Amino acid sequence: MQNQAELINEADEIIQIVDENNKPVGAATRQEMRDKKLIHRATFIFLENAATKKLYVHKRTMHKKWCPGFWDPAFGGVVQYEESYELNAQRELLEEAGVEEKLVPLFEFFYDCRPDVSVWGKAFYTKTRQNLKLQELEVEQAVEMSCEEIQQKIKEGMNITYDGKMCFEIFMQKYNQYKELIDKELPY
Repeated sequence: MQNQAELINEADEIIQIVDENNKPVGAATRQEMRDKKLIHRATFIFLENAATKKLYVHKRTMHKKWCPGFWDPAFGGVVQYEESYELNAQRELLEEAGVEEKLVPLFEFFYDCRPDVSVWGKAFYTKTRQNLKLQELEVEQAVEMSCEEIQQKIKEGMNITYDGKMCFEIFMQKYNQYKELIDKELPY
């Protein structure tokens, strides 16, 4: 669990900077990455409650620099310098939701909203039977929603993180294909 000092020092984290082809080109602090709008990497983890078959959708706290107070259908975060997507996804899931589970990699995508922000994302999926232990400085709350409910909330204009919305929409475009892979890898 992060304390307030750790959250403030987040601006000093060293982030992996990449080019438009997702090739590493250097490193920068998180603050520099935001200020200069550098292309970076991030992970997106869809977390399903194995009992209810619904996804956890969480609300970001107002402490967050990116989309404070917005809802997000995926846990995750910015990839640190020389950190793999996979290690980042495991770390972020443990930090934000308090669970450790096997992750199924799904797809990579480029979220390009220059000049504001550009990020190479990698989506993962997992299921859990564990109770969530939310990181209170980053995650205000989490609720369970079916994919259909999330789609309806998007149509109704719910404040959902822009990159999380794009990632979810890509997931839904090939839902049957991904669901088959997920059920094979995570049979419970």
